[in-house]
Amino acid sequence: MKRKSLRTFFYVIGFLAAGFLWGAAMALIKNTLVTPWLPVAVGLAFASLVFPLAFVRLRSEGNTVRTVVNSVIYFVAAIPLGVIIMLGTNRLTASETDGHNEYAVVTGKFSEEHNQYRTVRNRRVYSGKRTDYYLTLTLPSGHSMNYRVTPHAFGFTRTGKRIELHLSRGCFGYEVIDSIGLKNL
Repeated sequence: MKRKSLRTFFYVIGFLAAGFLWGAAMALIKNTLVTPWLPVAVGLAFASLVFPLAFVRLRSEGNTVRTVVNSVIYFVAAIPLGVIIMLGTNRLTASETDGHNEYAVVTGKFSEEHNQYRTVRNRRVYSGKRTDYYLTLTLPSGHSMNYRVTPHAFGFTRTGKRIELHLSRGCFGYEVIDSIGLKNL
């Protein structure tokens, strides 16, 4: 019984680590001007290259189902790790002083409402709504992104306005967004 609960604990920790890695990978993809499938493909290649080394530890003697589950957990965690290694290295080597400025055009504005809850005596109690405000920015290269802004910036920014972006190029050749010029609003 103790061995089974320890295995379950490691599965839960593995899925939590995979979720954290995917979140970090998506944050890096958001600030890099690259099509999302390319870093994911590099992450899959990284996971596939390292898999034979990891398979020695992943396989379970006589239990095929556990071996398959361990392999799935491995790929779910190793793919974003490859993305983080690639885009993180690109981000760390991007020099802000060597960058250049481009102007993005605000092509749209939208807001999203979310319900908020708080915990009272182990129960979730509704406590109101929260609104997030976004601007859709389009760069001259055609790359489009949604950027979260404050309600004040949302109110004062008009569709068609040009916003200055500072971009730097990393070691893999992908441009990284260093800053977005919404400070003067």
